[in-house]
Amino acid sequence: MAPSVPLVNHGKRIMTHTEASLDRGDSLLVLNAIRETCAFRHWTLLAAHVRSAHVHLVVDGITEASCAIRDFKAYASRALNVEGVRRRWARGGNARLLRDSRAVRSAIRYVVDCQGPPMAAYTAPD
Repeated sequence: MAPSVPLVNHGKRIMTHTEASLDRGDSLLVLNAIRETCAFRHWTLLAAHVRSAHVHLVVDGITEASCAIRDFKAYASRALNVEGVRRRWARGGNARLLRDSRAVRSAIRYVVDCQGPPMAAYTAPD
C-alpha cells in the first residue's frame, strides 16, 4: 500500500526538526536494541523491520503499548548514542492490538514482505 501523500506532506509541514534518516548500520543498531528490549522485558519479538525513517514491529506479551514504545525508543537511542549517532524520534507512535492468530500472521507478512527492499529485518523462527 502506498503512503498517503497528503498525510506525508502534513507530517513534513508540522516537523520541528530536520528529518533523521538511518543508514544500514544505524538500522542494525536499532534492530539489536529492539531485540535487547524484548529480552529484558520478556516480550516475544515476532517480526521487525527497521527502515530509514520508521520501524515496524510485531511483538507478543506487551501489556501497555505506550510504555513499550517508550522503552523501544530509549534502548535504540542509547545504542545510537554509544556509536555517536545523534538521531531523535518523533513523539508517540502507533500501536494496534492484533486480536487473533490470523491478524498476527498478516501483520508479520506486512512487516517483513511489504516494506520495500529490506534494511534491518527480523522474523522469529517458527
